Amino acid sequence: MYKYFLMANIDLDSTDKNYRKLIIINVIFIISVIIYPVFIFANIFEEKYLVASIISILTATTLYGFFNIRKNKNIEFSAIFTTILVFIAPIVILVVHRGEGFSILWTFVVPSFTMTLIGSKKGLYYIAVFYTIIFVYAYQLVGDTILIFDYKRYIAVSISIFIIAYYYELATTNALNMLMESNKKILSLNNNLKEQGIKLKEEQDLLSEIINASSNIIFITDFKNIKHRNNSFNSLLFSQNSNTILDAFLESDKYIHKGLLKKDENFQELITRTQEKDRIVSILDINYLPKIFTISITKLMNNEDYLISLTDITKMQEHHIQTEKKVYIDGLTGVYNRNKFDEIFEKEYNKVRRYNEPLSVAIIDIDKFKDFNDNYGHLIGDEVLTSMAQTVNNAIRNTDIFARWGGEEFVILFSNTTLDIAKEVSLKLKDKIEDSTHPTAGKITASFGITEYKEGDTIESIFKRCDEALYLAKENGRNKVEIL
Repeated sequence: MYKYFLMANIDLDSTDKNYRKLIIINVIFIISVIIYPVFIFANIFEEKYLVASIISILTATTLYGFFNIRKNKNIEFSAIFTTILVFIAPIVILVVHRGEGFSILWTFVVPSFTMTLIGSKKGLYYIAVFYTIIFVYAYQLVGDTILIFDYKRYIAVSISIFIIAYYYELATTNALNMLMESNKKILSLNNNLKEQGIKLKEEQDLLSEIINASSNIIFITDFKNIKHRNNSFNSLLFSQNSNTILDAFLESDKYIHKGLLKKDENFQELITRTQEKDRIVSILDINYLPKIFTISITKLMNNEDYLISLTDITKMQEHHIQTEKKVYIDGLTGVYNRNKFDEIFEKEYNKVRRYNEPLSVAIIDIDKFKDFNDNYGHLIGDEVLTSMAQTVNNAIRNTDIFARWGGEEFVILFSNTTLDIAKEVSLKLKDKIEDSTHPTAGKITASFGITEYKEGDTIESIFKRCDEALYLAKENGRNKVEIL
C-alpha cells in the first residue's frame, strides 16, 4: 500500500535525487486530497461557490498530476507540474480571500518544496517571482500603516525563512550528494564482494568437483569425527561404534596403527617419524575386505583438524607380494630362498658387529635324501623336501629366519640368540622332523650343524664352521645336532 501511493511503482534508491522529488510530489497529493475536500465543503456551506469551484479545479489538477506520474513515470514533468501548482494555489487563495488565506504555512512550504522539486537555483528565481507577486498584491490591499507594518514584518519573516530554507536546501543537497557518493562506493564494494563471492563459490565448486573426481580418499578430521569427505570416502567401512577414526586402521606389523603411538604422541607425529616408504595403513572396505593405502596427513591452520589423503595401493601391494615371492620365495617348498636369506643375514651380521649382540646360524641337511630320489623318484623327493620344510617353518620362533639353502640343505638364522639356546631350539626341531612321516617315503630325519658369531668373523668363516659342524653331525651317525 505504501509503495502504491507514495512510490507510484517506481523503484528508486533512497540516495537518488529523484527520490526526494517523488516524496514531495506525493506529500502534496496527500495533503491536497485530504484538505481540499474540506475547503470545498466549507466554502459551499458559507455559500462561497466561486472559491469552492476554484478549489475543486485545484483538486482535479492535483489528481491529474498524480495519476500522470503513475502512468508515464516521468518524474521531471511531475516536478514542474507540482511546482506550478504550488505557485498558483496560494496566489489564487490570496486573491479569492483578499489576503486572509496567506499564512505562514505557505511561507515555509513554497521555498522548501520548490527548491526540492526544481533545484536551488531555479527555485530561487521562482520564489523571487512568487514573493514579488504576493507582496505587490498585499500592498494594494493595505490601507493603513498598522497593516503596512504587519506586512513589512511579515515580509522580513518570510525572507528570513526563505534564506534559511535556501541554505538548508544547499546543505541537504550537499549532504545528499555526499551520501550518494558514499552509497555508490558501498554499492560498488558490495558488487565487488558479490563478484568475489560468486568467483569464490565457483572456485569452491570446481575444487569440490576435482576432489570428488579423485580416486584418492580425501577427508578432514580431528580424529574423532569426519568433518568433510569426498565421494571416494564412501568405499570405506567406518564403524559408527568406533571411539576414534584411528580404530579403523587395522593393527598389523606391516602397517601403521594406533598401537604404535608413543605416550603423548599424536597420529601426525607418528606418520612424520615413519619412513615415507612405510607410511601405509590398512582399512576394511564396505565389503569387509582389507584395503591397503599410502597415507599423507596435513595439519590445517587455525584449528585442530587434519587433511588426510589415502591412495589405494592394494593391487600394487598384491603385485609386489607376488613379485617378492618369485624373487625371495622358494618355488618348491614355499619358504625363503637363498637370495632373501643372504639379504637378511647381511643386515643382521652388520648389526651384530655394531652392537655386539649374539647371533647363531644352523645348516640343516636331510639325511640320505639321495635314497629318496633313487628309490621313489624325484617327485617323491620333492614331496619330502616340502614336508620337511613346512614342518620346520611351522615350528620355528617368530624371530627366526628359515630358508632353503640349496638342494636338500636348509638354513636357520637365530637372531639375538646364543649358541646354547640355538642348540636347544634345533634339538626340538630335529625331533619334530623325526616325528613326521611321508606316506610313501616313510620316516624323515635331518642333521644340524650350528655355530655362533665370534669377534672377527666374516660371513664366509661363519658358514665354514656351520659346514664343519654339519659334517660332524653326519659323521656321528646322522639325525644329530652338533655345534662349533
